Amino acid sequence: MAAYVAGNLLGKRKLAPGISPSKTWEGAIAGAIVGTGTGFLVLKSLQSLDGLPDWSLMGFALLVTISAQVGHLVESAIKRWAGAKDSGHLIPEFGGILDMVDSFLVSIPVAYVGTGILLWMFS
Repeated sequence: MAAYVAGNLLGKRKLAPGISPSKTWEGAIAGAIVGTGTGFLVLKSLQSLDGLPDWSLMGFALLVTISAQVGHLVESAIKRWAGAKDSGHLIPEFGGILDMVDSFLVSIPVAYVGTGILLWMFS
């Protein structure tokens, strides 16, 4: 939501106009900042990650946040390749069910592998 709001209010420079024309660098940066901060707070609250350095949790949160944005761009590229503007009509004025999960396509594997790496590095 932070990326959407900031992109609409402040967005001037297009991020990937050929793939997702409404995405802006300003929105992506705002999304990265808010997503990283929120992710860091969630990670700090987890008992299983207790004792890990804050910088590692912050970096991990940033990596997962960026991977979520990459997931959206990958899904948008696939839709463009397939010639489908929307991937469904379940919710009017919404790109479809894939738009609800596109960020997870890349971020879940990154989070899974990254968690294992963090625990291995600092345990």
